[in-house]
Amino acid sequence: MPTQTMINQGKNSYLARLLFLTLLFFIDFGAIAQVSPEARTTLIAEIDFVPEILEMIRKSLSRRIARPVSLAFQPDGRSEYSSRRPDFLLIEDGVATASLPLEFSPTPWHIDLVWVLVYRNGNGNFSTVPPTLEEFGKFLLQLKAENPNVYPWFESLYSKETLLNFNKLFAEPRARSEYEKLPFWQQPGMVKMLYRAMEQGLLNPLSVEADQALATKVFLAGDTQCFTLWVPLEFLDNAWLVEEAFGRAKITAFPGDGEKRFPRKILRLWKHDEIMVNWNSATLVSSSPVLIDADYVVDRKWVKFEAEKAYDRLIMGDF
Repeated sequence: MPTQTMINQGKNSYLARLLFLTLLFFIDFGAIAQVSPEARTTLIAEIDFVPEILEMIRKSLSRRIARPVSLAFQPDGRSEYSSRRPDFLLIEDGVATASLPLEFSPTPWHIDLVWVLVYRNGNGNFSTVPPTLEEFGKFLLQLKAENPNVYPWFESLYSKETLLNFNKLFAEPRARSEYEKLPFWQQPGMVKMLYRAMEQGLLNPLSVEADQALATKVFLAGDTQCFTLWVPLEFLDNAWLVEEAFGRAKITAFPGDGEKRFPRKILRLWKHDEIMVNWNSATLVSSSPVLIDADYVVDRKWVKFEAEKAYDRLIMGDF
């Protein structure tokens, strides 16, 4: 028969092992908790960001650093935070950084955004949007013929940022000329082109009252078949990412009369000095896009002094 001393020793040994395993669990759990919380990130940029765009950027950053990310948008470039300071900052190239807190430092990494046309196919044989403006116009005419009661194209023309991008692709002629009711793809400059597209019943006239958020909602609701917005660069080579964001849709450069060109913005990553980063680069495998890099100073000047003039001409038909 075991003595009482032996029983007590067995109990003590069991309790010691249980205490050790419990402490080991909490030590391991604490280590996991230190590396797994969301990386708090603040996005500082001058651009029309809507929830869908913010979500694409958040997921892109999360894939790059292999951590969950929370993302807050700060459009005016101030270095003020409502609660705890973030772990990371994403700052648009050109935004002043002199007033950033000293504990933040730049990294060599960045996320690129490109301005694209998002579209769904109609019932015809178009597998992709034709690359030239004329072929794009005929593509819209085909869509209109298939569904005469729906405008196939919707834009956020109330947004100065959208007008800026169209201006980069279709600069206005220096001298005004008489307006001729030719197809929109034969019109010189963005104002006549967009105005004529509305006259032809291809571009929804409500576009002149729509911001980027509304244009995105209209597309996602299935009430139009193409519109423009910003997406991360890796979307150009990954149909799965496009489908995740927009359903059964595709993206391409907005059609022009030459090579495909994509306006681009660069979001530079800054980090808190205590944070370590493992960066997974995303590279384009099969695409070699022609990128029109933003010039922050020039772009802000155009938005401040020219965007309103262009918008007034567009809604008034002032050519």
